[in-house]
Amino acid sequence: MDCSSLLLLLLLKLIGILFQEIPGSLAQDWSVSYTPSRLCALHHSSVVLPCKYTYPSGQVVTSSAWHYRRSNSSTIERRVAHSLADESNCSLLLDSVTQDDAGVYQFSFRTRDSTQDLTNEDGVTLEITDLQVDMEPVSDKVLEGDWVMLICGSCIPSLTVPTYTWYKDGRQYKQKHGDYQLELTNIKVEDEGSYQCSISGHEGLLSSAVKFTVNYPPKNVSVSISSSGEIVEGSSVTLTCSSGANPLVENYTWFKGEALIGKGKTYIISKISTEDSGEYKCKCSNEVRHQDSIGVTLNVLYPPKKVSVSISTSVEIVEGSSVTLTCSSDANPPVEIYTWFKEKESSPVGSGKSYRALQSGQYYCEAQNKHGSERSATVSVTLSGGSVIVYVAVGVGLFGIAALLSALCWLRSKRQKNQKEEYECQTAGLSAKDDTYAALDLTDRTSDDVYHTLAIAHPSPAADTPTCSD
Repeated sequence: MDCSSLLLLLLLKLIGILFQEIPGSLAQDWSVSYTPSRLCALHHSSVVLPCKYTYPSGQVVTSSAWHYRRSNSSTIERRVAHSLADESNCSLLLDSVTQDDAGVYQFSFRTRDSTQDLTNEDGVTLEITDLQVDMEPVSDKVLEGDWVMLICGSCIPSLTVPTYTWYKDGRQYKQKHGDYQLELTNIKVEDEGSYQCSISGHEGLLSSAVKFTVNYPPKNVSVSISSSGEIVEGSSVTLTCSSGANPLVENYTWFKGEALIGKGKTYIISKISTEDSGEYKCKCSNEVRHQDSIGVTLNVLYPPKKVSVSISTSVEIVEGSSVTLTCSSDANPPVEIYTWFKEKESSPVGSGKSYRALQSGQYYCEAQNKHGSERSATVSVTLSGGSVIVYVAVGVGLFGIAALLSALCWLRSKRQKNQKEEYECQTAGLSAKDDTYAALDLTDRTSDDVYHTLAIAHPSPAADTPTCSD
């Protein structure tokens, strides 16, 4: 046998010895496997480390062991008690794990014919964690209408697809099978709160909580009035602006119509007047946006004022016609009762907005509503001859006085002219009668001739004497 053949034979024998002595996957029919090779477990939960091993038939396992070392240490710290369930299953059960149990676990065994432990040095890595919720984007404040993703940790302590249960403010909110993400879109105020999750099989172990609030601009902005009843002139009125907002409203601005009138949560009118009537609104602003309230109207009530009497006819009125006096006033609510009085008389002479005066005298009206009353200035009505002359006692201008005097002078002139014409007619009548009796001469007549000769003479009127009709 040549040298090359001898060397080849020796090499084959050496390989055979190596395969018999080398543990694990290097030897035919010898193996240790971990699937999966990485696991996580929750604090104080139980976990099974999966393990399978094989060896040639006919061999007998004489010893086995689980070895543990921390992930960052190469030193084996301790052996783990175990028991083999059957000839192929070497899984390990760990109860109530803590952070001290995290690390790398290896299984090894020895048969009757092996001279050293057979193992897989890769081992199975165990992570111990608390279940927690992660949030994207990371923020404890979310703007209304935005989007949020909640993630129930990265640890899956189960070999099967788990069911995730979500809790909101301590109450069950939603369950999702196999999906550890909870997506919240178009965030509303109702979505804010504290969120937790749990995994099926570990329902008693809740995750740590993640909490967020929803920021939104002012909404439901309103104005309230301190006076629940009617607003009477002279009283005090407080307007208060209210709104829901997060964060809270920073600025309050008050408007009457379009004019800016003040700032602050309240607006006070200490002594309200008719000029304060109108529409008011407030504008609320925070860091998100601003919002205006709906306008509220202040209706200021007051008693009658500026009461006056007006005359519906001309200054000169033909006898027999009527004179209508009208009472006017500014009041809120409108005047309910008009009462007419004549000076020096204790009782009213009439009621209603208008009054027909038929006698001379000084008249005035009184206007009244539920908040008070006020009287007008007096107006004089004078009956004279065939005419009625009306004088306004107060508030008549120089032009009115001049017109009244002119009318009086004209009436007097006309009356004097009529009296003169009447006198002349009477004088002319008496002259005609004298001529008639003068034409009757009874001295030369006997009594029997008197009526026989009686005649009435009608003298012809003079050319410049006016003729008076019967």
